[in-house]
This record gives sequence, C-alpha cells and structure tokens, in this order.
Amino acid sequence: MNSSQSFAWTGNSNGWIKSTYKLCCTTGIFNSPDPVQFRFVFTSDGSVITDGFSLDDFCIYAAQGDDVGITAINQPTGGAPVGASTPVVVTLENFGATTITSTPITYWVNASNPQTITWTGSLPPCGVTTVVLPNFTFQQGINTICAWTSLPTDVEPSNDTTCADVIGQPILVPTYSTNYFDNFDAGNIGWAPSINPGGDPGTIWNLERLTSAVLPVHTHLLPVGTLT
Repeated sequence: MNSSQSFAWTGNSNGWIKSTYKLCCTTGIFNSPDPVQFRFVFTSDGSVITDGFSLDDFCIYAAQGDDVGITAINQPTGGAPVGASTPVVVTLENFGATTITSTPITYWVNASNPQTITWTGSLPPCGVTTVVLPNFTFQQGINTICAWTSLPTDVEPSNDTTCADVIGQPILVPTYSTNYFDNFDAGNIGWAPSINPGGDPGTIWNLERLTSAVLPVHTHLLPVGTLT
C-alpha cells in the first residue's frame, strides 16, 4: 500500500473472503515471554469514500501435521502467441508442522488434460520452493491454469490449489485486402495486459505482434472516441 508501504487488503472483495497470514514466518511470535498484539488499521484518502472493511471470525491456530499447497503460478503470465510452448512454474509452500519430502503436483488448463509430476526434496515448515511442471501450449483466448497438490496425508486441502488466467494471442497477418478488425463483441480473442516495469498494470493492453507483412500506407481520420 502506497500510504504505509505495508501489505494490505485493497479493492473490492465482493463479499466475505478468507485471508491468512503465516505467523511462523515472523520472528518473536512463538515461545516468547512478551505479549503479542494484533492491530487492524484502515487507511483511505479524501477522494475515495466507501464503507471500509469488516472483520469477523478471527482465529489463531498452530500448524499441525502435513499441510502443503500451491500458492502462486509464476509462469506463464500475461499473454503469448497461440501455439507457444512454455513450462508452468509454480510456488510450493509448506503450511504444516512437518518437513515435506514428496508430494504429487498436478495442473490443468481450462479443466482438461491434467499433467502430474511427483516433487521430491526437503521442504521444512514455512518453507517455499519453486517447481517446474511440464510445458503448456497456448490456445487462443483465455487459458485458465489451475495447479494443486494431492498429498494423501494433507490435513487442510482448502489451501492446495491456485489458479491464474493467461491469454493466447492470435497471430495477425494483415494484407492490402485483409484487414484486422475487432468490435469486442465476441469476447476476448487474445488481448492481454502488458505491464512495463513501474507501469500501471491496468492501462496497457496488447495483441500479439504482427508477422512479416507489408502494411498499406494510407491514413484516415477516426471519429472521437474510436479505438483502433
């Protein structure tokens, strides 16, 4: 958050959501003679006046047994040309109280063609590691990637899965007689966010670069409000 440079909730949750924070990653919490206090601070400004946030069902519990899950899909992100092949890279995190040495990890795209590997290693409590899964090939439009663990002894399956959307961008080959046109009425055919370092992630969009083609040299005026 810009005002405090701290992690925070922001935006609109559209209803109640479950949010968690691992206290074992904070020093001085457990086995300390000093009292521990939790504080919730609301931050806003004069230009945004809404209802703020509500908090309910606050709970602190100790990690128990085996509890591991996928917490992020690191690659791919944004968009890529249709047909491009890239590995799926995920973050594996240990929420439990025991060291994890092996777990199956599966991902699928648009709820089909699951790909499974068995990760092996040594992941201590609160440990995080990156895992590379088999390649994924971009299809045109929205590709929803979901990845999850399926450890048989996992005591908390609700934190096993993470999903993310990436966009398969069509290859455009315009000619003198064939132009590209999109009225945005048929859904997303391949537009994906293009986030430059330090840029606003919600304002720049792109479609896949053109293949080799000779573009016609002519101009025309656009009515006010037309996007091309």
